[in-house]
Amino acid sequence: MNEDWRCGQIDYVSDMAWIRVPAASFDHLFCAEVLEHVRESIVAVKEFNRILKLGGYLFLSAPLGAGLHQQPYHYHGGFTPHFYRKFLPEYGFGTLKMAPNGGSFRHSLQEVNRAWGIIQSHRNYRRRHPMWWVLRLAFSHFIPIWFSRLDDEIFIEEFTVGYHIETQKVGGSTEKQSLNLCTSVL
Repeated sequence: MNEDWRCGQIDYVSDMAWIRVPAASFDHLFCAEVLEHVRESIVAVKEFNRILKLGGYLFLSAPLGAGLHQQPYHYHGGFTPHFYRKFLPEYGFGTLKMAPNGGSFRHSLQEVNRAWGIIQSHRNYRRRHPMWWVLRLAFSHFIPIWFSRLDDEIFIEEFTVGYHIETQKVGGSTEKQSLNLCTSVL
């Protein structure tokens, strides 16, 4: 699979385990859908603490269920609420606000959307073909509406796409052992 990795304007290019800025440089840190690409995600959390000012906010999201992507740099299958509740306080972050990114049906909808893309790329249904219209209506209209409504009615968090995290730096790391900050990740 040929993926486009362009990210827009980049301020710093560095290993996520050692971001080359002084300690306490930022009031806010936003990290979206990156942690699964870091070999040692705990080291990244420690680095978030180092670069945030006391009282600074960390906004973090990472998938819980995701297919392989940006290979070979996809190291983790997903992050559970237990990961955030255990490690963020250990590394100096306070009370968490954690919200699931949809429930079971929105997670299924993500996979239905992926299936539609695969079907389109491997089948050569012409617009005049009846199956093209059936699939298009099902995948791009009826299934998304139905699954979204089901997710609102029957919310099952255990199969969410991931979590949105908001937390605040309240102190330094309380880890018991030092971790290697020189590990190269990307």
